[in-house]
Amino acid sequence: MVTPYTIDIPDERLAAIMAKIEAYDWSQLPDAGGWRSGVGINDLKRLVTYWQDSYDWRKVERRLNQLPNFMTDLDINMVSILAEDVTPTTPEEKDLISRRNAILDWETGYNHEQETRPQTLGVAMADSPVGAAGWILEKFGQWADLTKRVDGSPDIWSKFSEEELLTNIMLYVAPSSVVTATLSGERP
Repeated sequence: MVTPYTIDIPDERLAAIMAKIEAYDWSQLPDAGGWRSGVGINDLKRLVTYWQDSYDWRKVERRLNQLPNFMTDLDINMVSILAEDVTPTTPEEKDLISRRNAILDWETGYNHEQETRPQTLGVAMADSPVGAAGWILEKFGQWADLTKRVDGSPDIWSKFSEEELLTNIMLYVAPSSVVTATLSGERP
């Protein structure tokens, strides 16, 4: 069933999110290799600084509510379709399959976590807006078609603004939908 939806995050919820952001202990987060080890810590710090100093959720909320918003149940995650009885023959097809396999090999660890321990992940991200931001920012950095910097890390700022990224993050964090989003890989 599809139902209309108005985004209306209570002030108390926004204050709780900001308090957790401000209380985040960056000293407990060593940089273990930048984007090669997950999210780029410097990019995450840049995003969080913007969140604290410049981001205006109420302005974004008003803009989003000018659009038609709806809710429905949908369970889909990392769709990969490949016919079992087809063998790639051209160089282009072989290259596509090779790149697809590399992506699936490198990026399906998340699926395993979400399939086997979704609630654990949800609890962690629900408690830490910065943790949820790191998780989501890493997905944008790895899954978007971004140019690479000299060190091989994604140039996330070449395609996304802080406001665009934070709006995406806040749509998970503010209404606490980050918890149910992690359940998407749960097996019955």
